[in-house]
Amino acid sequence: MSSLGFVTEVARGAALITQRDFASGDYTIECVDGKNVTSTELEIAKMVEDQVGLSKCHKADILNEDTSNTPLEGSYWIVDNIDGTENFVHGLTPFSFAMAKIENKVTKAAAVYDPIRDHLYVACNESNAQLNGKDIHVSDTTQLDNAVIGFDTLM
Repeated sequence: MSSLGFVTEVARGAALITQRDFASGDYTIECVDGKNVTSTELEIAKMVEDQVGLSKCHKADILNEDTSNTPLEGSYWIVDNIDGTENFVHGLTPFSFAMAKIENKVTKAAAVYDPIRDHLYVACNESNAQLNGKDIHVSDTTQLDNAVIGFDTLM
C-alpha cells in the first residue's frame, strides 16, 4: 500500500472514533503533562501507533504537537489526533484529524479529515491534491479584487 493509501486508511479509522464520541459525548478529559487531553485523542493515538507498528512498509517514529525535537533527517509521521480539541469538547465544529509522512524533509503524503462534514483532503508529492477523491486546485485568480476570501471565527 502506498503512503497515501495508508494515511487515508488511518484517517478514516480516526474519523470513526471521533464521530462516535462527538455524537455520544461519551469521552473523558484528563490532564496529561499539564495539558487537557480527551480519551478520544488517546484512543486515536493508540490506533495510529498500532497501525504504524503493524505496517511493514510504513514503520517510522510518530511525532505530535507536543513533540519538542523534530528530526531533520529520516522518515517520520506527524499526527494531530484532534486538531481543534477545544471545539470538540465544547460540541462545536470544525475539528479534524491530520497526519503526514515526512521523508528527509519532504512531505510524501498527507491527509486532513473533517469527520463531521466527511471531508477527506489528501495529497502526495506524486499527484494532485484531492477532496473526497476529486482533484482540487488553487484558483487562477491573480487580482485580489476578483478573489473570494472566506474565514470563520467563533466570537
